[in-house]
Amino acid sequence: MAEAIKIVYVIIIFFSLFLIAMNVDALIKCTHVSDCPNEISTCAGAMEVKCHAFNSLLFPDPVCVCSGEMSLFLIS
Repeated sequence: MAEAIKIVYVIIIFFSLFLIAMNVDALIKCTHVSDCPNEISTCAGAMEVKCHAFNSLLFPDPVCVCSGEMSLFLIS
């Protein structure tokens, strides 16, 4: 009986973490590239910030993303 109660508690905690994480609005919505932050720390290397529309259920609105090629090794 105690094992069943522990399992129920674990399931409740596990699903509550997903509910909390889904409410975080970490993506920056945009309509143009100028809406995205243009800071050096935003993207790594030669990548640049772009406003991209994924057209999916998870991302119905366009969001700011880093895009471009990123080299693993620097050749000098």
